[in-house]
Amino acid sequence: MRAATFVSILVALMFAAAASAAVSPHAKARSLLLKCENAFSALYVGPLEANTPQVPIANRASQRVYDICSATGPMLDLWGKHQHDKAIYDAYQAYMDLAFGSGDYMTYCGNVAFDQTGVGILHRAEREIAQGRVLAKKAVGEL
Repeated sequence: MRAATFVSILVALMFAAAASAAVSPHAKARSLLLKCENAFSALYVGPLEANTPQVPIANRASQRVYDICSATGPMLDLWGKHQHDKAIYDAYQAYMDLAFGSGDYMTYCGNVAFDQTGVGILHRAEREIAQGRVLAKKAVGEL
């Protein structure tokens, strides 16, 4: 009885591994990139006025985007395994720009919440996000 259970578990694991290996690196990169890029559709990226209801809303939204885009491990692993693939490298660059931009904008939102409205980090976030979106559009076309 135990041997049959062990064999059935082993077969199930082999099928699961085969199914995950069937996903192409380009499809995985495209999925990761689109998931991050789509997270920005619900986020207002721009200046905020301190002590307004807009600040906590933007702060929570920026944290959600950061949670989605800051997980750079899967994209880094993918690029590490396929370093000579230009499309995956372009997707990696776009993903990293979006990840850095989301982190900088989240920092900006936190600063505004504490009445520190330095705009330098806002401008850096806007540049990174804009560059990430341009690169993402190019990378998605290549993938």
